[in-house]
Order: sequence, then C-alpha cells, then structure tokens
Amino acid sequence: TIAPSHIGNFKNMDALIDEKLAILDGLEPSGTAILPHDLKNRAQKRLQRKNINPITIDAHTRILNPRVTAQHATAKLRLETSTLDISLAQGGLHSLYCALVAALVAEYTMITPDDISQVLSHWTPPKGRGQQRRLRFKDQRNITLIDDSYNASPRAMVASLDYLRQTSPSPVAALGDMRELGDQSEQHHKALAEHAHSTRLFLCGERMSALAQQRPDSIHRPNIETLTPLVAQALRHNDTLLVKGSAAMNMKHLIDYLEALC
Repeated sequence: TIAPSHIGNFKNMDALIDEKLAILDGLEPSGTAILPHDLKNRAQKRLQRKNINPITIDAHTRILNPRVTAQHATAKLRLETSTLDISLAQGGLHSLYCALVAALVAEYTMITPDDISQVLSHWTPPKGRGQQRRLRFKDQRNITLIDDSYNASPRAMVASLDYLRQTSPSPVAALGDMRELGDQSEQHHKALAEHAHSTRLFLCGERMSALAQQRPDSIHRPNIETLTPLVAQALRHNDTLLVKGSAAMNMKHLIDYLEALC
C-alpha cells in the first residue's frame, strides 16, 4: 500500500493517498493501471470514469516461494497470464517487490516470460539505490558497502535495516534524517530502533535525535560532514555498512570519503 512518504506535505494519510491516486486521471480511456490491491476500492470511481482496467498487486499471492540471501533473491512470480521463475543478483524481499511490478508492466507490453526473467537476472541497482560493493581500504580493512544514500522514507528505512540485520554478522548503519514527515517525524524516527537493535548506529541530523534517544549507544552528530570521520575510524574488517538518508542530508559525502580511503 502507499507509505507515509512526504506525509508532512499533507493534512493526513487520506489526503496523501488521494494525491497519489490522482495520477489515474491522466490515463487515456480504457487504459490499464497497476496499483496496490488494497487501493482498488478507493480508486473505483476514478477507474470507472475512464473505463480503466486495474491490475492489482498483492505480494502475498503473487510472490511465491521467495528465497533471499545477502546477494541473491529468487521466487516464482504469478502474473496476469503467466508464471515465471526469477533469480535476482540482489538480496532482500524489497528487491522481489520491485521485480514483481516491473514484470507486470513488461507482461502487459507483450514481453515474453523468458525475456522478462532474463532481463531481471541481469538487473543491479544503480549507485545510491541499494547498490552493494566491496571496499578495500589502504590500511587492509575490507568492508561491504550498501549504498542506499539517495533517499529515505520510513518504510524504505525499515526494509533496509531489516535486510542489513538479517544478512550481515557485523551490521553498521550510517543514517540521516528522513525529511517531509511533518508532525509524524518523531514517531517514525523512534520506531527505527526496533529494526536496528543489533546494529551499530551512526546518526546525523536534527530529526535523528529521536532515534539517538532510543539508542544511547549510538553516535549522533548534527550533519554528515562531522559524522563521516567517526564512521571511517570505527569501521572494522568485514563490517557491512548501510548508508541511507533523505537526499537533502547529502549522505553521498560519506560514500565519497570512504572511497578515497581505498
């Protein structure tokens, strides 16, 4: 379903959902819309107005037999007219969710199941969007970097932290503020503690102080520039480091700093 990203720009979740569904008004008559299954009824008037065919997404019924490791994810996807096996060179359940949506779009445009599977097997995320790579520092420390620095929202942050904790024996996270959450900001930042209880935390930004209060053992600084050298010094051989925060937090500064140490 729709997550509370950018909720700070709206009166409440109902207003945010209505704004998201307004995109349906731009479809041509008799078009097709792919949308979360629990929004079908809410979107009914808009769908009927232009005779739009809805393809609904329910991960529980469309993603079958998921298998996830740190580096790979496999599953059987049940599409509208076909079922296909996929193998991704990227771990995490969230990767399978993205693959499901991409596969539904591809099937609708008449791409064959074999071609869909083949293309997905070669897909890797771009920099800043969950890309993983090994960094080898000049001082002989080697770490795995999960570069998810481009942006952040509550649901995406939870997914990344869960993935980090489940796949790494030595998880470390450098996290920046999640922006545009309005008066819900404090609760969403605090809630991250439940998903980071075994992770060493390095935090930056005013809003991250809420998480820092839940995790007194974390290191918190006002910005990424002052946090960066502390992260670089504290990293241990074979750590896995997640870097994530809203775009305005400039978390890429940490990525660039660490790459210069290699």
